[in-house]
Amino acid sequence: MADNSFGAGDTRSVSRALYVCADAKKLIATMRGMIPAGMILYHLVQSEIDAAIDWYERMIEQRKPIAAELASAGYLKPLRCNPRWLKLAKMMNLPG
Repeated sequence: MADNSFGAGDTRSVSRALYVCADAKKLIATMRGMIPAGMILYHLVQSEIDAAIDWYERMIEQRKPIAAELASAGYLKPLRCNPRWLKLAKMMNLPG
């Protein structure tokens, strides 16, 4: 049976991971010219749905053809379940 208890070293590892994640978020906030599809995926992995939707909206505004293609992708279901999706669907002339 696996031991799920945390030792002192594990606590330091978790603290370090949280610190690195915070640094990554600061860096991402300063980046310009990023590829929207990549940023959408990043924010989905982080469970940051609103940020992912913001990037999806940018992708539509940039008239990226992949926006309509990705609209039905299974991994984007969390976006489609969000009330903000209706606006994005309308921007792409898709049914809500």
